[in-house]
Amino acid sequence: MEKIVLIGGNTIDYIATSKNKLIKKTSNIGSLSISLGGVMRNICVNLANLGMKCYFFTCIGSDLYGKMMNDDLNKHNIDVLSPKIDNFNNASYICINDSNHDIEDAIIDNEIMKELTFDFLLDNKNVFDKSSYLVMDTNLDEEEIDNIFNEFKDKKIIVEAISRSKVNRIKAHLKDIYLLKCNIFEARTLLNDETSSGEILLDKFISLGVRNLILSQGGDSILYLENFKKGEVKIEKEESIVNTTGCGDALLAGIIYKIANNYTFEEAIKFGREMAKLTLHSKAATSEKVKELVK
Repeated sequence: MEKIVLIGGNTIDYIATSKNKLIKKTSNIGSLSISLGGVMRNICVNLANLGMKCYFFTCIGSDLYGKMMNDDLNKHNIDVLSPKIDNFNNASYICINDSNHDIEDAIIDNEIMKELTFDFLLDNKNVFDKSSYLVMDTNLDEEEIDNIFNEFKDKKIIVEAISRSKVNRIKAHLKDIYLLKCNIFEARTLLNDETSSGEILLDKFISLGVRNLILSQGGDSILYLENFKKGEVKIEKEESIVNTTGCGDALLAGIIYKIANNYTFEEAIKFGREMAKLTLHSKAATSEKVKELVK
């Protein structure tokens, strides 16, 4: 069984979807669902569903929601490594979707992630010996991210950018990242370029020493770099979308799974695309149906 170490957040997701065209600055009739989520948690669960053994460094509080989080991760046979936390609420995320189930706005409260210190990681350094890969998101403070890159130079570090508000925390380490995954908006923030196309952004990443990159563009094709070589994977339009939350996480999980098993980036992205399709039709941020892809 392939083993992998992951560092990042997990949340309680509140997903609100408008029944009709979303009208700003007023209440809209719609539906609200509550589920477990968080980018790195979603990636963990997807990888576990594919048969990989995951060691997950995160922050989980001691309240009822914390118990739900732990129980769910344990159910998926994920080893959870969290500092003892009593004085913070568990991370929560609220997303407002339009009537097409596409995200309009979102807010996350993840102050609890400040409790995941570099000292805690070092106290569990033996865990990092279990995998040649280290997957992380940008929920950590910039100083903690710097420390990780300095301490674990022997690892293939995979980074999920997460959001425009956090992506610049990795700016000093672009050459050190084994694989960076971001969407076009996060890429534009990282490169301080709000107008260029995906193709031009790829060239800019190459000039900065980024060797491997996954650049998603919403419903458009996925662009990528593999050892500085550019490529593209087309995306088919999906019908009857239930929820877009977690689709990018499923995509990256599928890519990690295939890369860890020595597939090309093109093959890995196509597999991740199939996982994302299944997630689009799930009310939750992950889909148990991805297990069927590896039977």
